[in-house]
Order: sequence, then structure tokens, then C-alpha cells
Amino acid sequence: MKELLALARKKKIIKTKVDENKTFGDGTQKAVNELLKKWGYKQTGIAGEKFIKKLKSELVK
Repeated sequence: MKELLALARKKKIIKTKVDENKTFGDGTQKAVNELLKKWGYKQTGIAGEKFIKKLKSELVK
């Protein structure tokens, strides 16, 4: 999922940078919340299965 977030930043879908590690830290949470807000959802910091599918679909557009 973090790799998808990194791609989203590269494609300028989000502005928040995520670290290249395997932890879900503050940067990852901010990136998730940035997308949730953009998509009109409550900013919970949670990236579930639906979130990941939606992010993937945004990346292949």
C-alpha cells in the first residue's frame, strides 16, 4: 500500500511523502487522510481493502 501511495505522489495525486519502510507512521497516515479528504470521506487514517482498491483505480487512470 505504501508503494501505491508513493506512486500517487509521483503522479501528483497527493502531496504527502511517505517513507520507504514497512511501518505505518505519521507520513503514511497523513497521506491516507489526504486521499480520504479528497474523496469526501472522514479522515480516519485507516486504509482498508476498499481504500487500496480505489487508490489502485486512481493510479491506472
